[in-house]
Amino acid sequence: MARQQYESSLRESEEKYRRLFESSRDAIMILYPPRWNFITCNPATVELFWARDEAHFTSLGPGDVSPEYQPDGELSMVKAPKAIEAAMREGFYLFEWMHKRVGGPNFLATVQLTRITLQGVEGLQATVRDITEQRRAETELRAYATFQRAILDNAGSAIISCRPDGIIQLFNPAAEALLGYTADELIGRQHPGIFHVPEEIVERARQLSEQFGTTIATGFDVFVEKCRRNLPNEQEWTYLRKDGTRRTVLLNITALRDADGKITGYLGVASDITPLKRTAQELLLAKEAAEDASRTKSQFLANMSHEIRTPMNGVLGMTELLLTTGLDIRQRHLTRTIQQSGEALLAIINDILDFSKIEAGKLQLERLDFDLQDTVDNAVELFATPAQRKGLELTCHMPSSIPRTLRGDPIRLRQALLNLISNALKFTATGEINVRIDAVSETDTTATLRFAVKDSGVGIPAEAHQRIFEAFSQADGTTTRRFGGTGLGLTIVKELVSLMQGQIGVESQVGHGSTFWFTAVFARQPPTVQEQHPEHALLKRRILVVDDTAANREILDDHLRSWGAIPVLAASAGEALAELRAATAKHPFELAILDFQMPDMDGMQLAQAIRADPQLASLPLLMLTSVGYDAGAPGVPAVDGWVTKPVRKTLLQQAILGLFRTGQRAPIRRPEPVLSEPVTTGCHPARLLLVEDTPVNREVATGMLDILGYSVHAVENGCLALEAVAREQFDLILMDCQMPVMDGFTATAAIRQQERHSGGGHHAPIIALTANAMDGDRTRCLAAGMDDYLAKPFTAAQLHTILKQWLIPPTADAPTPSIPAQTAPRQSTREYAPPARKAEIDKTAWEAIRSLQQPGRPDILAKVLTTYLNDSRILVEEIRAAVQARDPGALAKAAHRLKSSSAQLGVLATAAHCKELEHLGQVACLDDAARLLAQLAETHQAACTTIAAELRSPSAT
Repeated sequence: MARQQYESSLRESEEKYRRLFESSRDAIMILYPPRWNFITCNPATVELFWARDEAHFTSLGPGDVSPEYQPDGELSMVKAPKAIEAAMREGFYLFEWMHKRVGGPNFLATVQLTRITLQGVEGLQATVRDITEQRRAETELRAYATFQRAILDNAGSAIISCRPDGIIQLFNPAAEALLGYTADELIGRQHPGIFHVPEEIVERARQLSEQFGTTIATGFDVFVEKCRRNLPNEQEWTYLRKDGTRRTVLLNITALRDADGKITGYLGVASDITPLKRTAQELLLAKEAAEDASRTKSQFLANMSHEIRTPMNGVLGMTELLLTTGLDIRQRHLTRTIQQSGEALLAIINDILDFSKIEAGKLQLERLDFDLQDTVDNAVELFATPAQRKGLELTCHMPSSIPRTLRGDPIRLRQALLNLISNALKFTATGEINVRIDAVSETDTTATLRFAVKDSGVGIPAEAHQRIFEAFSQADGTTTRRFGGTGLGLTIVKELVSLMQGQIGVESQVGHGSTFWFTAVFARQPPTVQEQHPEHALLKRRILVVDDTAANREILDDHLRSWGAIPVLAASAGEALAELRAATAKHPFELAILDFQMPDMDGMQLAQAIRADPQLASLPLLMLTSVGYDAGAPGVPAVDGWVTKPVRKTLLQQAILGLFRTGQRAPIRRPEPVLSEPVTTGCHPARLLLVEDTPVNREVATGMLDILGYSVHAVENGCLALEAVAREQFDLILMDCQMPVMDGFTATAAIRQQERHSGGGHHAPIIALTANAMDGDRTRCLAAGMDDYLAKPFTAAQLHTILKQWLIPPTADAPTPSIPAQTAPRQSTREYAPPARKAEIDKTAWEAIRSLQQPGRPDILAKVLTTYLNDSRILVEEIRAAVQARDPGALAKAAHRLKSSSAQLGVLATAAHCKELEHLGQVACLDDAARLLAQLAETHQAACTTIAAELRSPSAT
């Protein structure tokens, strides 16, 4: 029974072995002595050695599946018996062996020989495993490890790795160089806190505790807390080197995680930014030094401006006074030469100041709504008289398709145009100057325009085309050049154009004139509810245009067609008479526009011929002239209107509409002399105090005030001014800013304090007189308690204008002048501002404007009133927006502008309300602003109604 059990167990064991033998993925084979041939093998063996089947493999011996030599150079047939002997002796032997596939390549394998006994006979079981891929992977792994080590050893940044508990486990050579420690000193022994500044660790712990709302301990957690939360962790730290010196580093710490996301360590990469910080500090110091230098330069320019303008004020002022005296012809010529030279020098000073602002990057563009046609016309019109004196034809053409209502900086645009037109006038002896504006591109929100000034002057050589736009450069830089100038004008224009996002260029040939052009980008104003349409009075009107200049005909044709008229063009007087007579029978002309200067038969002769022809005598005639005229002189034909060239579109339209509305010849009104009568306050002439330390300037200002008819008391400094104000009440004070003993700013503050303590409610307007011309001077004057600002040198006309603005006669409804922001107590407006009850308008201001009317010109009062209607409505909206936004600065600015223009036109109630609102803006107390705004809107609307009625009345046309 026991035997049977043993045999059964043996069979089970053999069966189990057989199953393992057959299913093993390793190659297994059995060898028996004495020849040690293969007796049997499993399927994996057949596959590994590329045998056909088991019978094929067992027909082979160990020498058949081995190369002749092993990798160590020993013969396989010598080395194999040694391995078999070891296995038989020890019972087990493991080694590597180079095998050979049947008919295939060699491969490296591990061989395990195990001594076995089957059926009482001892043999060997060989288990073979191909390790080719394993060795390749191990080789790659070793190469990668070598590569990593090379990176760590040669990295420029310090690389430090720590275990989760903070103990350093990697410290590369760059870290050793940075910190002065060796890796052996730190690895496995220290944590990073050893080379950190303790105060930084404490501060960082505090910051992290505030950030995360939990206490972060002042230890290793400070470095790795953000990593634990999967947050970016890059921070500047100060490292303490072993020798005690410090280095600033940018440290980036990353958490190392296993496949399950568990943190296995931390890796820190530190970059030494000490040189960068040092460079940054040096740059900061250099920047501060540059800013100091810039401030010094600006102060120098301001001082130079003052020092130059002060004597210039004397030169120009005395010259202006001298011209009012009885001079003979030669004396007057010499005096005017002095005046012109002084004005030219002043223009050069202004150019230098503009250039210095550009160099300092302080020149900035405004962003204002403006009318392009008016801006261009105003610029061109300034050169009408100089062009007339040189016998030049000056034209300006802006097609009606060009958008007029734009947003940008009209002042700088005008400056660029003035410079180019001035240059064209300077370099052109005969012929014409044409200004033209064209659209380059347009969108719903922007318009890119091209401005060109073409002349028939001397021209510019090609090699100078680029040089002329460089500072202090000219096309002719020799000492014998015919034309003067600093060479800054075009440089300034180039910079202005660049600020306007445009480009500038020139097209020119010597002897064939020049065309200077530039482009500029402007924003378009939002469309209004009421779009502009052609004037109905001009629709389908047949108008004859007579001008020998093609450019003028093109301009007039474009203007007339944009208004719906039907123009017919004639290039000469003879052609015009032929057109007029041919049209008499069927389609007679309703107006003829004649050029004054034409060859063969000029405009006067043509007008006489028309008036002499019974069929044409009643035709309205409008004369265009650039040479001046006397409409009332003997022999002048009955011309119905005169327009000065270059033709302004708006003035031309007003003149034509005036002729069509009246249906008769416009009356000739000779201009009355403009009387500079002083403004009176109550029943006596205004009493003025002049505070000026320079004797020449004092004499100039006193002379101007005497001519204007004012009573003036002059003192030399601020202390004397305080004494004068204490003794006498003045209606207005003209205050120089820079004076010895006591300057104008200090004196103004003291005067305002005296006014406040006196309790009488008197507030004398103080006008600053300063030769400074830098940005911020006006703001500084107003901030000091002054009411306005007049830059030296100034003319008698400029002085008269500002005096008339501030010496407004009091009315029953006008409020007591308010105290300026710097000295006024914060009190309710109701205490000093009784509301205006009606649209008070002093029409004597209108009569003063009418006195400037020239014969045959469009109604100047109508033009001024129309401008006020448009501008004042915009300013009222700006005031409303400032009140709603509670912006005191914007309120003061808008109210001041509307106050000035309203006072100039005698709109006293509106001016009074604006003065109160300006005061509220100055003191930044807007509690009462809404009530005053409502009163302003009411009185302003009433004033606009009165002005509109005046414009509709027959006298306005």
